Amino acid sequence: MYLKSLLIFFIGLIYLNTNLVKAQKSTIETMGDIGLIVVPLAAVSTTFIKGDRQGSWQFTKGFLLNQVLTNH
Repeated sequence: MYLKSLLIFFIGLIYLNTNLVKAQKSTIETMGDIGLIVVPLAAVSTTFIKGDRQGSWQFTKGFLLNQVLTNH
């Protein structure tokens, strides 16, 4: 239950973060926007699949710190 709710939280955070930034319609920028979502999602999914609670917690701390420092 903990891991599922944490995954939903990160997906929502990433979705909200990418919707705040309106990118141009060029292919390279679209690919960058997709990478912005896929890379963190793959990282946190891997920690969940492996059952790595410590890795999930480290990812959580790093992700949230990154969001605070780069978006505000």
